[in-house]
Amino acid sequence: MQQLNIKNLKELRKKNKLTQKQMAMKLGISERAYQHYEYGKRKPNLIIAKKIAEVFGCSIDEIFFNQENCIMKFKDNVS
Repeated sequence: MQQLNIKNLKELRKKNKLTQKQMAMKLGISERAYQHYEYGKRKPNLIIAKKIAEVFGCSIDEIFFNQENCIMKFKDNVS
């Protein structure tokens, strides 16, 4: 089984010029909870992983395992 690549999460956020606070707001979680994902202290559950993928217009697999195939289409409207 592949390891979750948390580095991709931070890179995608920065490439899309988002702060951790902005990402947390889009995901409906606290900034601290989001920071735990980026720092590798926690892994996002499936619901949060899906929301992260929706924000960047990629699949969960592309974001966490194979970012090279991820087209960075930032979406403003994530529910």
